[in-house]
Amino acid sequence: MKKRILQLSIILVIIALSPVIYIFIKNIQNDLQLREYVAETIIPRIKEDFNRLFTFQNSEIPIVYLEISDENYSKLEKQRKKRLEKVKSSKNFVSQGSWKDIKATIKYNENEYEIKLRIRGDMPSNYNRGLENCSYRFDITDDSYLFGKKKLSLVRPFLENNFYSYIFSGFLENEGFISTDAHFVRLYLNGKENGIYILQEGFSKELVESSEYREGVILRFKNDCMDCNLTYNNNGFPELDAYSEKKIVKDTVLANIFARALLKMNLLKSEQISASQCFNVSKFAKYIALCDMFLAHHSMTCHNVKLYFNPVNDKFEPIAWDPSSFVRYKVSLPIQKGFNDYAGKNYNNKHTYPLYPFLFSDTVFIKAFNNELYKYANDTSIMHFISLNQNLMNNLDPELYRQSYQPQFNPDLIVGNIKDIKNNFTTDNRLTARLFYNEGILMVRSNIPLAIKITEIYLDSLTKIDINKIIMPYQYDTIVIPKKFIRTDDKKFTLYSTIYGLDLKQKYRGRIFPKVDNSKSVLVSEYFDKSLFNIREQNKTISFKQKSIELLNDIYIPSGYKVIIEEGSNIKLKNNSNIYCESAVFAKGNKSNNIIFSSYGTGGILIKNTNEKSEFVNVTFNNLNNPEDNNWTVTGAITFYEADVQFTNCTIKNNKSEDALNIIRSNFVIDSCTISSTFSDAIDIDFGKGVIKNSSINNTGNDALDFSGSEIEILNVNLFDISDKAVSSGEKSNVYADNITINNAFIGLASKDESKFIAKNIKISNSKYSATVYQKKGEFGLSSLVIENGKIDKSNFLIEEKSKFIFNSKTIKGDKKGIYDFLYKN
Repeated sequence: MKKRILQLSIILVIIALSPVIYIFIKNIQNDLQLREYVAETIIPRIKEDFNRLFTFQNSEIPIVYLEISDENYSKLEKQRKKRLEKVKSSKNFVSQGSWKDIKATIKYNENEYEIKLRIRGDMPSNYNRGLENCSYRFDITDDSYLFGKKKLSLVRPFLENNFYSYIFSGFLENEGFISTDAHFVRLYLNGKENGIYILQEGFSKELVESSEYREGVILRFKNDCMDCNLTYNNNGFPELDAYSEKKIVKDTVLANIFARALLKMNLLKSEQISASQCFNVSKFAKYIALCDMFLAHHSMTCHNVKLYFNPVNDKFEPIAWDPSSFVRYKVSLPIQKGFNDYAGKNYNNKHTYPLYPFLFSDTVFIKAFNNELYKYANDTSIMHFISLNQNLMNNLDPELYRQSYQPQFNPDLIVGNIKDIKNNFTTDNRLTARLFYNEGILMVRSNIPLAIKITEIYLDSLTKIDINKIIMPYQYDTIVIPKKFIRTDDKKFTLYSTIYGLDLKQKYRGRIFPKVDNSKSVLVSEYFDKSLFNIREQNKTISFKQKSIELLNDIYIPSGYKVIIEEGSNIKLKNNSNIYCESAVFAKGNKSNNIIFSSYGTGGILIKNTNEKSEFVNVTFNNLNNPEDNNWTVTGAITFYEADVQFTNCTIKNNKSEDALNIIRSNFVIDSCTISSTFSDAIDIDFGKGVIKNSSINNTGNDALDFSGSEIEILNVNLFDISDKAVSSGEKSNVYADNITINNAFIGLASKDESKFIAKNIKISNSKYSATVYQKKGEFGLSSLVIENGKIDKSNFLIEEKSKFIFNSKTIKGDKKGIYDFLYKN
């Protein structure tokens, strides 16, 4: 009878799952993008993970027994549940507060240790999977030591990014840093086998002395990096706190060292001493260089900073800790902002990285940092260390996979990152420069995440001027060149630069431009006129003093602020004025009281190089034009360069520029927006990544959507009365579109220059050509366009030879040559 019930149950399960399996298979068959993803990513991953799942090896690692009485186990569980309830009832996913100690016992190698134990960590991932998966911190209460330590933690490996943290900490220990020791151990909890943990050293006297340093003070920032309003490090530099403060207070020597450490940091903050007088800059240079190598800047975020104050050299030194790199994730997580960037992009972000602005303002540090980065980029020490640990990782990986189903550790991610860093030293695109002879001004911009030094300029074969100017990563600077030496008959100059601190000289050939002395000078536009704004230095916010304002001159807002545009604001750009901004803008109106930016067809907006995502909600942009002066211009009336942005319920109309909205090298979301009556292109995305959804574009003078080198998703968009291409995908773009309606365009969909374009549920009507696939630029390869469930009023396709075009599951062979010339040159 039981056997028959089992058979019947299996049959019912199969019947119940059949529709799900059928739908899944049909989705794969009908969705090319999904089909390719399954074939190229999912199936290889399943094969690899299947092999890991059923690989069983004898992992000879230490065995540790943790014994907790029923009473104390119950106390821990009550704490855990109370903290989870606090997280659920709060808007903050991080719940700060202290965990209470309980008594427990650790056993190892027939030795027994009495301990004080508590749950470790503020992040729910440390305690939301039950006590059997919690992170624990414990102190040995008697005179004995476990692995030579008295303060230790037990952490599930996936919380330390499996092997990534282990490799990072181990390598830095080899390089002479104070680094928390770590061992993979098999844990038995109250007699029951509980899988693999990392036994991690805590911050104690033993940590310092085992690293061959004299006993000093270990410091961190107080747990106020995140305030009650979820503002990260609101003051820019939180207060220092010491580990084992009770012990320090009782010890005169340690108390004096602690007082000295606080004094040195306060002197630095008040600019009475330099970074190299406060920090061991050679150590910090090496440490931050290695954070670049491992993409481990998470260890230097406000809440993770751990410092040792060395009583011998009277300076702070870094302690290697918690790299938590997210390089293995393809998705972008909000918590990883900046973690996977280089220090050259993070050094001005004082809220997330409070030490970096001080360090990168010191030339001694910058020179040492560049040298360390160059050294590690050109040797094999990191990969050699990984190879030494490869057997351990191979043995433990299958069991760790069965514990948490995490992706396999991939050294190629580190190899690729090191290669990218090495390329920064050799790239031909180190800088951009222009010389303006009417003003005798050389303008230089660094294009790499390294400080460069401009050494000299040759204005002709005989005229050389020494400069010796440092340009910080991705920054502009101006250099005065005596006008008497600039020959207007020679339109070229030669500029020499090095990576600061290294003998890597490079020649740059630039052009000489005239530059009229007027209010449109870029030098004038980069002057920060504070009289227009209310500035709150405490939380670094800026807002206009008046909601209704007429700008008669360019305004410039430097980096490091949040620009708040209040609802109901009306900002008019007159007299050819523009807005240049290097801080994130938060313009949030509402439907009944929106925000308006307008001009008389002359002024525009440029937002660039921001550390935060700008947000525009219920904003109207009317009659704008691209910012320009006599020597410089951008193509967009509204331009975002390396500045992430989100538009919601916004309107852009009557612009007079080449692009109404130009987004370059940025992530973006455009949701529920309307663009109309554009002089040329409506939206132009260059090397960007983002989503355009629930929006409409009509009456454009050229393309509606124009993409170059970008990753784009288009959902629920209407494109009407388009003079050229409704959607143009070019220069290796990858575009996915669903539910697009196009009416009255010259070309509906265009895929060119090695782009991949997949479009589903597309309606195209009254257009001369529904779809085209062709090559415009010789340096690019062939393109593809796949239309699924397409509805068109006529099959008017232009497909170039060898290009790929599939319409409603039917492959249409290209038979045309020179389509671009046919369309635009005849």
